[in-house]
Amino acid sequence: MNNFAPSGNFFYLDNGTIKVRILYPNGVEYSRSRWCHAGFIQDVWCKGIRFSEYERNHNSGQLTSEGSGLCCQFAPISPDEAIHGKLTLLPGVGSGIYKTPTSSHDMLDIRELLDIKVSHTETSAIFETKTPTVDGFSYIETRKISLCGSEIIEKVTFTNTGERAIHTQELCHNILSLAGEEISPNYILEVPVANVPENFQSNAMIYEDGHFTFSRYPDTVCYFDDKYNANKCNDYAWIMKSKTGKAYCYGKIDFTPARVSVWCDYYTLCPEIFVAIDLAPGETTSWQRTWGFSLGD
Repeated sequence: MNNFAPSGNFFYLDNGTIKVRILYPNGVEYSRSRWCHAGFIQDVWCKGIRFSEYERNHNSGQLTSEGSGLCCQFAPISPDEAIHGKLTLLPGVGSGIYKTPTSSHDMLDIRELLDIKVSHTETSAIFETKTPTVDGFSYIETRKISLCGSEIIEKVTFTNTGERAIHTQELCHNILSLAGEEISPNYILEVPVANVPENFQSNAMIYEDGHFTFSRYPDTVCYFDDKYNANKCNDYAWIMKSKTGKAYCYGKIDFTPARVSVWCDYYTLCPEIFVAIDLAPGETTSWQRTWGFSLGD
């Protein structure tokens, strides 16, 4: 696992414990419409060991959407905006027209990518976005990524500068493994913010004793989705660990999730935590995500 290492339009942050590879916005590495172009963390290493994975084509023939590592995604800027043939603004990406049929993997026929300014030091980066007005929608976003010890901290400030209300969500896909260990019954994923029915099962993924694990090696995609009943986060949003190994990773948030999902395939176990963004014109909100990584030494 973890054997794909592209080169191109990216930069690194490194504090001696955590190292990340971040894509420059709108570059040759990613120019499609699913992932947010600001702060796309393509790879994560802890003490030289990679935890990030690259999305792969499914056995069903469904093609990859080029996700990897810690990549965020916005929903349409308003629920009634995902209309084929209508020019709209997709946060994190740009202006364009929704495709038919709409695919969450590449849903927009992009007409103009956002102009995102980037500055960075050895251990932090700032992405600043000021959008044009499209059909009454516009916003300003500042996204700061910092390395602190064994953690990555991402702080986002988002202001509605348009004439219309914004009602969207942002989620982060944590496309990770435990230092390259194959997904197996050895994995445990605790998600305290999710309300999971006892005896839940999706293919090889099961829920027992307060955590997700596997009854066998997964040979197809497994999925859990809790759209309406997420719990307030008092500590960790999720923790991924091994029954026998020492490596682990976790996620923390400073908001109550609007939705919680978990998906996995043979190469990754991916918790997804959604934040709601509901802003009248002129209003501002902010949220923070923190990821931690350890080899257990």
